[in-house]
Amino acid sequence: MAEKLRIFLAILIGFIRCRETRRRAMFLFTLGAICCLFLGATLFDSYLSARPLVFLGYWGICVWLTLCALLLALYDMFAVNAEALRERRRLREDLRTALTQDKEHKPEGDNK
Repeated sequence: MAEKLRIFLAILIGFIRCRETRRRAMFLFTLGAICCLFLGATLFDSYLSARPLVFLGYWGICVWLTLCALLLALYDMFAVNAEALRERRRLREDLRTALTQDKEHKPEGDNK
């Protein structure tokens, strides 16, 4: 059982770290929640109203889909922000390196 849990967590971590897969999952979760909302409010309304446990289960699934999309969106927002910060630091370091190399290679009498 513990081995299956480790495998599941490894797959989940790999899934979350890939930006394209994460955004595709956000889209699918959002699409599923919207479809669930539309169908529950129109076609399944009378069926769900007559069965309280099915009603709670159905809307619980809709809430779960919405929360998954929301949590993935929050994670994506933080991941993109962290990536931009790393890139900014890298560019700043590259610029600093280029400026120090330029000063070292510049002739003494050249003031341009």
